[in-house]
Amino acid sequence: MVALVLVSCRPQADAPPRAGVSQDPAPPPAGAADSLPLTGLAVSDSLRAWCAEFVVDSAAPALKSGRRVAIVFAGPATVPALRARLGHPRPGECPAEFAQPRWIDYAAYSLELLDSFPDSTSLPSVALVVATEATWSRGADGVVRADVDGDGRPEEARRCTADEGEHFTVWSRRSGGGWVRRWHEYYDWGGFTDPTCKPGEDGAEPSTTD
Repeated sequence: MVALVLVSCRPQADAPPRAGVSQDPAPPPAGAADSLPLTGLAVSDSLRAWCAEFVVDSAAPALKSGRRVAIVFAGPATVPALRARLGHPRPGECPAEFAQPRWIDYAAYSLELLDSFPDSTSLPSVALVVATEATWSRGADGVVRADVDGDGRPEEARRCTADEGEHFTVWSRRSGGGWVRRWHEYYDWGGFTDPTCKPGEDGAEPSTTD
């Protein structure tokens, strides 16, 4: 499970101003074959049933039931990712430990796991969900990677804690060196966390790093 240090709680409030940014404003790296696949957050309930939240984007292709996706565990986990497919749209929001105000403008879908995993309680309850069939693997450095835009250079999925929750980001290697942030999302736990984010991993500037 994800280890968090919660030292204080507060009543429901809006997330930090940078929270809820789905597609990062930074441009894709030079030479990328395609844009980043639609990416969102996946959360599981007390019965370990998974649900996905995607920001509504009129410019993006519509998601359809049956679409293959990957639930990606950017932090410590026994597996790097689980294959799944979208179920039907949900009439309400996904379950959450603490209210996520920005989800009012998101679209929620149930998720059907395609991979069997007997010890689901060992997995984090919040993860990335990426509309891709690319294979994710965890390197010796612990980082989860997959080439999801087809440019031959794998993207990195990262997770860190700051503010009152977790920040999730996807980064691409630039052709000239360094990294560019392609996507950011925030999950509010409702209590201050032990900060672990490196520069740019909390969705703020810089959106490029060496």
